[in-house]
Amino acid sequence: MNTKDKECKGSLKVSEDVISKIAATAASETEGAFCGEDNVFVRYSGGAAEINIELSLKEGVRAVCCAESVQETGLNHRNGEIYDKKRN
Repeated sequence: MNTKDKECKGSLKVSEDVISKIAATAASETEGAFCGEDNVFVRYSGGAAEINIELSLKEGVRAVCCAESVQETGLNHRNGEIYDKKRN
């Protein structure tokens, strides 16, 4: 069965706790950064989730570079797995 040809109908709302866990995990996978679930704030707006993350950085880590890496890691998480967004 080819699932790419199927049209999606309906909606799905993922728990804010689940989103927080995934976001904290993704952020903590970035070298030099740490983020606990209590430091992730999720808000639903217009059918999308807005995610704000407070990071703790190791001494000497460049904040802007680290934040960009966290964003990239977060964008690359899909269903709990890292994927190559160029292929998908």
